[in-house]
Amino acid sequence: MAGGEHAQFSWSQELDGEYYTAEAQVFYPIIQPPTVSDSVPVCAGVEGFRLGVVMDDRAIFYWNQGSDGHYQCSLGPVDSEPEDNALVDFVDGQNFLRYTDLPDGEYKAWVRRECFHDCYFHRDSTYYSDWSEPVTFRVGDPPDDTVSIHNTLTAKDITLVPNPATLQVTVTSAVRIATVTLTDLSGREVLRKAVNAEQAVLDISTLPKGVYLATIVTPEATTTKRLVVN
Repeated sequence: MAGGEHAQFSWSQELDGEYYTAEAQVFYPIIQPPTVSDSVPVCAGVEGFRLGVVMDDRAIFYWNQGSDGHYQCSLGPVDSEPEDNALVDFVDGQNFLRYTDLPDGEYKAWVRRECFHDCYFHRDSTYYSDWSEPVTFRVGDPPDDTVSIHNTLTAKDITLVPNPATLQVTVTSAVRIATVTLTDLSGREVLRKAVNAEQAVLDISTLPKGVYLATIVTPEATTTKRLVVN
């Protein structure tokens, strides 16, 4: 039973020459105010942050969230951390970001979600998720059809033939291929294949004509190449 206090009352009244006396006991409960936490809730992190295209002095990044979010992206030298000597941009209403006029060099990029707290104690306050895993890439002199390539492999170590292609395309690597993923230029994944071999054949007969990005993941590198489907 909830706690409280009792109070005793009595009163008298004359009625038709007679006096009447009454007594009453009243219970006053102690009402606890609702408990309100002043802690800021967790802001969910960003999934699927990836490099879409590096071409000339431009880089495009995508992530999996929809088009109604608020995000903060950070881009800096390859030895930097987010917001540490980095360029920070805010993104509203989209799940991609394009950087242009990047000088030649090695870079790292991150993204995190921006959330807004609208409860009484944190009205209009802003807080963030953790930064995503970084994406590392290089700007400057990419080999022919190679969009991005990291670590020790070169463009000649991974081939994509025929290109342009119509029915199928064969991916060959100097080392074991873990996965091959095709995305369209909006960042939407249209095909993914687990390989675990040095060669993979992709059936592209159902894909609409257009330009796609083939991301080949190996233990030594992640390479993205352009694929034209006729």
